[in-house]
Amino acid sequence: MASATKKYATLAEAMVAFQTNIPVIVKDSRADTGKYGYEYASLPVITPILFAALTDVGVAYVAQPTMEDGVFGLRAELIHESGERIGGLYPLGSPTAPAQSIGSAITYARRYALLSLTGVSPEGGDDDGASASQNTGATAAAVASVAKAGSASDLRKQMGDLINTSGGAITGEDANAVMAEVSGGKPAAEWTAPYLKEGLTALQALITERKAAA
Repeated sequence: MASATKKYATLAEAMVAFQTNIPVIVKDSRADTGKYGYEYASLPVITPILFAALTDVGVAYVAQPTMEDGVFGLRAELIHESGERIGGLYPLGSPTAPAQSIGSAITYARRYALLSLTGVSPEGGDDDGASASQNTGATAAAVASVAKAGSASDLRKQMGDLINTSGGAITGEDANAVMAEVSGGKPAAEWTAPYLKEGLTALQALITERKAAA
C-alpha cells in the first residue's frame, strides 16, 4: 500500500501506485439463484480494504443512483484529489421496480463497479454468474420477443422492462450475472448493443425456463 504522505499529481499516477501493491480480497459469501451458484466477496469485506488503499493514493470512490439518457443506473466514479475522475453508468433495471429489488441491484452494482474500476479481482477470480449457462433450448417465441435492432440505450431500457414485467422470475442480479457471462466480464459501461441483445435473449429464455418449472 502506498504511503499516506505520498502525493500523486494525476489519477493515472495514483492508480499505478495503487495497482503496484493491489490489495488481496478473499471471497466470503455464496449465492444460489436456483439455477447456478457462485462465491463472491461481499461489499462489507471489499469496502474497508479498497477504501483504505484508495485513500492512501488520494483517490475516492463515489456511487449514486441516477437517471441518464432515460437509463436508470448507478453512476460510479473514482475521483482523484486533483479533480480528475473516471467512471461509468451501471444499469439498475426499472426505476419503478419494488424498493427491495432496487436496493439489491444497487448493492450488487456498488460492489461490481468498485472492483471493475480498481481492477481488483477477489482471490480465485470474481465468478459472479460465471457458472451460469445460457439456455440453448430457448423457444423461437422467446427469441423473437427480443428486439431485432436498437441502440444500446433502447436495449438497456428493454432489459429493465423485462425484469419489471417478469413477475419476479428474474431480478436485476440475474441480469447482471447474465451480462457478465455474455460480455466476458466487461463493466456495464462497455455493454454494447450486441452484448445487450445476447443478454436479453438469455434472460427471456431464463424467464421461460423458470416459469415452466414453477
